[in-house]
Amino acid sequence: MDQTFGSEWEKLRFPLYSAQRIRSVYCTANTPVQKWKEASPSLLAVRDGSGTLQAGGNAYDLGAGEALLLPAEEAAELRGGPGGPLHAYLLVIGTGMAGAAAVDGPGGLRPSSLDAVRQPRRISGDAGLASQLEELFVHRLPRTEIRHVQNQLLFHQLLLRLLPHGQAKQAPDAELPSMERSVAYLEERFAEEVTRERLAEIAGVSASHYTRLFKLHTGFTPSDYWSRLRINRAKELLLGGADSLRDIAHKVGYKDEFYLSRRFKLQEGRSPSEFRSRKVERVAAWLAPYAVHLRLLGVEPELLIADSSEFLKPEAEVPAAGASRLIAADEPPETIRAALLDSRIELIVGASPHLERYGQSASRLRVAAPLADIPWMEIGWKDQLSLIARAVQRTERADAWLEAFDREERAARELVQARGLAGQTVSILVAKPGRLLAYGARNAGYVFYRSLGMLPPPPVREEMERRIDQFHSMEVGLSELGRCDGDRLLLISVPDKHGSIGHVEELLQSDAWRGLRAVQRQAVYRAEEDDWIPYNPVSIQLQLRRAVQLLLGEPFRA
Repeated sequence: MDQTFGSEWEKLRFPLYSAQRIRSVYCTANTPVQKWKEASPSLLAVRDGSGTLQAGGNAYDLGAGEALLLPAEEAAELRGGPGGPLHAYLLVIGTGMAGAAAVDGPGGLRPSSLDAVRQPRRISGDAGLASQLEELFVHRLPRTEIRHVQNQLLFHQLLLRLLPHGQAKQAPDAELPSMERSVAYLEERFAEEVTRERLAEIAGVSASHYTRLFKLHTGFTPSDYWSRLRINRAKELLLGGADSLRDIAHKVGYKDEFYLSRRFKLQEGRSPSEFRSRKVERVAAWLAPYAVHLRLLGVEPELLIADSSEFLKPEAEVPAAGASRLIAADEPPETIRAALLDSRIELIVGASPHLERYGQSASRLRVAAPLADIPWMEIGWKDQLSLIARAVQRTERADAWLEAFDREERAARELVQARGLAGQTVSILVAKPGRLLAYGARNAGYVFYRSLGMLPPPPVREEMERRIDQFHSMEVGLSELGRCDGDRLLLISVPDKHGSIGHVEELLQSDAWRGLRAVQRQAVYRAEEDDWIPYNPVSIQLQLRRAVQLLLGEPFRA
């Protein structure tokens, strides 16, 4: 595994920030007003004097030592005060990922938290920002490499001060926490008759004041938000295919299918039946495994909402049509909603338990896009592929791929049987820090037990018979290791957070390990988790080929 810093950091797809430019801004008696609009986020810090900045529909009084973080594409107007000249510095911050094209794999980029800023934010309690910007300005054309590095350090020290303000939840009004409660109420009860007065009561404001606050908080009027919730829920039910249009209308709160059709066409520009038959193009994948399913179907996710540790490796079997935008799954709901809306996502493909793991839910994201809720642990990868294909209207492509895989699977099984290996027992152990797991019907277990017809050890077989595809793994203590013995053993090592596999070495030195039949027969295969743990069609296909090569000592490709 490549452990170089550049490769690992690039794979995480965090933005590489740059100081695009820095300039000195003066407001004097002769030029009392300075105007600008930058394409990237910027930081304004006042060195001397005082004045007022107009931006985002608001006015901000500024004095010496005070600073504002300004959003990208924000028209700003700085006006000096009566007490003398105002002198400030403006730093424009690049948030793109330089050299992304050189990184292996699809170039999905995480959005910068600074790009998530929608309104100017006052940077309080940090009077030193102006002096730091002054130093950057004075040395903006460094004469030596050392000064260049000093500028880089100074710039990143500034970033460390700014990023928490970008990540902080916007709350321009003290009433917004109660606004959250009223929005959540509407999201949960969108199919009921909800009045503006009731929502305002929950928020603790007047009905007339509520509409302005609601739009400030969500970007929509209450009625538009309510309509989007209903129509997007209708889309989810349409994709399910089991309900009639009349039933769907009643479930989302409309009196009949005719009224639903009118509202649907008003919002979407097409009828429900046209939506049902049209291929979905702009899709967001919640976590990497479902992104692989989509790519296999020829759908490049516009947005990948992923765990920090996830990275999609480009397999030859899954050509990437373009670069997915990447956003962390643990971002606040409003940040993810904004990303979905900005990317004009038509459908989110994910599983409800995955959303809940990160404090999200279909109801919280539904205003941005409907969710195709694809079960994760309840079904196997083949059924997952078929359900996703149906949701994005790519069933023929999925069927063709599965038929080709079935042929490859049969060829592999026949080859293993011809060598007399099918009746042998294979134990799959995963050594994690502090835990030893015996794997069942998923991941590598699918390949050895389902595809190749080899036998699991007795405790694993019992659980597989009881729980079928839902049995992922079971924890095994050293004293129980003998029960999970086999003719052959695949040991998958998972390093700890420091990259150490010391816990694996301790296992290998134990008497319980040395007493295993597979160890004594030298029939142990050591492997890394990246090659055997992923659970998606492409990974299973690659694991099948690796498994045959391990068992037979020769490459396999049907």
